[in-house]
Amino acid sequence: GLSAPVLTGRFLSADHLAAVTVASYLLWFLASLLTVVSVGATALVARRIGSNERPAAERVCQQAVGMALAVGGLTLLVGWAVAPGLVVLMNLKGLSASAAVDFLRICLAVTPLLACTTVGIACLRGAGDTRTGMWVMVLVNAINVGLRWSLVRGFGPLPALGFAGIAIGTAVAEGVGGLVVLAVLTRGRAGLRLDWSGVRPVWVEVRRILRISLPAAGESLTNIICQLWFLSLINRLGPVATAAHGVAIRCEAIGFLTIAAFSVPAATLTGQYLGADRVDLAARAARTAWGMGTAVLSALGLVVYWQAG
Repeated sequence: GLSAPVLTGRFLSADHLAAVTVASYLLWFLASLLTVVSVGATALVARRIGSNERPAAERVCQQAVGMALAVGGLTLLVGWAVAPGLVVLMNLKGLSASAAVDFLRICLAVTPLLACTTVGIACLRGAGDTRTGMWVMVLVNAINVGLRWSLVRGFGPLPALGFAGIAIGTAVAEGVGGLVVLAVLTRGRAGLRLDWSGVRPVWVEVRRILRISLPAAGESLTNIICQLWFLSLINRLGPVATAAHGVAIRCEAIGFLTIAAFSVPAATLTGQYLGADRVDLAARAARTAWGMGTAVLSALGLVVYWQAG
């Protein structure tokens, strides 16, 4: 979120701001791995709901959560081990490099719960429930901002942890989000209920999820790998250039996040209409979401351009 660069830029150094930028990119890369589960989960849940097969939709949800825990756990173990090497590959040195490694490792500690947040919300979206994910993320961001501000300089009984406080605030907030999503699904929501006995792999369902998700994951990972290569070039110019790039990207991300919001109803409605065997309505929903998203993103682009100075 924007609070990390704001806090770092206001209270810490350019080296720390560069570290936040690089760590955020690497976490973006790791989060992109979760599309291996989330895209297929949304599509299959939406199809099952559209064809009025709720027990089948529940099975998809349970399998997706099991896959999320597995991918999240593997990401934690591998990411923790390779974090220093990844930072070196990004051409970061000195204080910026060590701070980026620390930030990464603290955030990686809750990767399995972050995976459950991403995949659980994806399943709920497929079932037509977009509000639960919104409220979960409101809670996550409220905790994130509050803890970051409190832990950077200290507040009441909370100690002043400086740069580590930003990472800890992020990790705690994401962990709470994952626990809330799991609690919601265990209780039951939008026709989906998480039965933990159904989390064990059923390979037919796993293959179905992967068949849909892998191409989307390839697209996402190709994009972020190119972004990481570009960032590694900027890092050669020094921490100030990296910090400036990070701030500019966060401002630009307002547009990315807005257009991503239109992809949610597009995926949900298209999947549900296809499940109901209404190809015509599925095509219309996709076209409508594309048109609205293009118009809004174009308008945002003009605003960002004219207000950049």
